[in-house]
Amino acid sequence: MIGIDKQLKGLGEILGTNQFPLLSLQVFDTWLTNWKRSDDIVEVLGFGAPRREHTTYITALFALDYKHSTVNPSVAAVLDSGNADVALIPALDLKFGNHWRIHSDMDLFFVHRQKNVKSFGGTLLNEDFFSASAEDSTHLLGTFANNSQFNLRLTYQF
Repeated sequence: MIGIDKQLKGLGEILGTNQFPLLSLQVFDTWLTNWKRSDDIVEVLGFGAPRREHTTYITALFALDYKHSTVNPSVAAVLDSGNADVALIPALDLKFGNHWRIHSDMDLFFVHRQKNVKSFGGTLLNEDFFSASAEDSTHLLGTFANNSQFNLRLTYQF
């Protein structure tokens, strides 16, 4: 893992923030030493996508502070560099007084290969009923396909 965190001083004046915007970047690489394709290692349990010798994820976070750090928008992203699957997470934190907090975020998943399921007479069937091609190419972020969500949390801190 290698990463860098940087406060973007010049961008704060342009965006009107009360603190410098934060940009954080990380690269995570998992390396299987003595890896052989013939070992038949899968990346995710229940899916047949083969594990790669190097599995690399790139993450980024961009965070802002407004109104004396009571309004905090941010956006995070995760990229699977092996197959270009992406997770995007925009978020907003609001602080009211000393006790109340509202947190909202969306988890958005953009994947290229996924296991598609269709309903037929109340029964869920794999779209590729006689072929496992989609299942055999689904990697980690692909398991979240069709599971994008919106979260809203209200907290009282005492």
